[in-house]
Amino acid sequence: MKVEVYLNFDGNCEEAMKTYEKVFDGKNLEIMKYSDITTNPDFPISEDQKDLVLHGEMTIGGTNFNFSDTSDEYVHGNMMSVALRINSAEKVKTFYEGLKEGATVHVDLGKSFFSDMYVFFTDRFGVNWQLVAVDDE
Repeated sequence: MKVEVYLNFDGNCEEAMKTYEKVFDGKNLEIMKYSDITTNPDFPISEDQKDLVLHGEMTIGGTNFNFSDTSDEYVHGNMMSVALRINSAEKVKTFYEGLKEGATVHVDLGKSFFSDMYVFFTDRFGVNWQLVAVDDE
């Protein structure tokens, strides 16, 4: 079994994906938009949906991340966060610097009792992140 991350967005998925690709040096970026699928009368696509991401993928640190824009009917929750175990306090700082614009910080960047560098925040796209420096000796 393999666990993957699937992140949903409210119309800004492509922007979020390109930000994460840059910040985390994402690989194998793939984006499929609603306009890319064959027209189906049972699944009508409005003009507003055509440029939204139906499904996207990229690899971040060896893990496959999946992405999509969701409909207004989908309720976005805040019970989850993406936790990245990073082998360097400096990388934690770098990743945070790349995502902190417009973020809401829940736990400030700094040393904690369990890590030399930790931060917990919600980025401007609404994704909760916990970045943890670990010593993987």
